[in-house]
Amino acid sequence: MDKRCRRARLRAVMSRPISGTGALVALFAASVVLSAGLYLDYYISLHKAQRTQYQAQRLQGQLIVANRNRAVIQSLAGESLEYSRRNADMPRLLQGYAPLLQQLNLKPTAPARPGGR
Repeated sequence: MDKRCRRARLRAVMSRPISGTGALVALFAASVVLSAGLYLDYYISLHKAQRTQYQAQRLQGQLIVANRNRAVIQSLAGESLEYSRRNADMPRLLQGYAPLLQQLNLKPTAPARPGGR
């Protein structure tokens, strides 16, 4: 009878639903899903950061070219203004470029008059 009693108890224990294990399995499944979501978010963020870095490098190269071109234009405009002081026809030619000269912070000057007047 002792064996029968033990078997009956064992069957009773084994047939009961184990709620703790089910909760742990559900918790594990939820953590796997959340981890996958976080990894996906990390991967997307990393891809965006790499793309942004590439765009920044490309823009920096364009900025270097633009600054170099601006320096060349500013030098050319400065030389043109200097030449306009000696040549009376030059200010008339530079009138069309007055907005550009203003952007470059250069002001056309009146040509030097012969005879010092």
